[in-house]
Amino acid sequence: MAGARLRKISLVIFDCDGVLVDSEYLSAQVLVETFAEIGVNIDLPFVYTHFLGHSFSSVAAKFAKLHGTGVRESFESDYRASLLRRFSTELEPMPGVIEVLDSLAVPYCVATGSSRRCTANRSPTAPQSGPAVSCTIGGSAASSPIARPFRPACSK
Repeated sequence: MAGARLRKISLVIFDCDGVLVDSEYLSAQVLVETFAEIGVNIDLPFVYTHFLGHSFSSVAAKFAKLHGTGVRESFESDYRASLLRRFSTELEPMPGVIEVLDSLAVPYCVATGSSRRCTANRSPTAPQSGPAVSCTIGGSAASSPIARPFRPACSK
């Protein structure tokens, strides 16, 4: 843009899943395994087609619609417990992300649709030095392309 003034960048907001950490494959794999525990055999392509990027309540509703029955009451807690165990041992930062975060001269935060507990378990992958704030934004705001709504939450 000719003549446009560049604004000073005051905050960088990163999405967590698939940007900072490679969590999507692990999440899908754990979902396949958790369904297998209740006798439902699905594969990764099925999960990617029907469940990827959806809230857990949407996954449960889609499952019920596809299979004519709901999941057991403990299914979500079983899934989340397994997922947190896997995250604690297998979750890795995306290639080059640590170097990018270390090189930032402005504050940054994480916007994610994941639960706070899930996000807290992922925070050790971020560098411990440099200016940073962290937050979790749930719901549709997490996928919003407009940064302004995240500023208040990320500055807390």
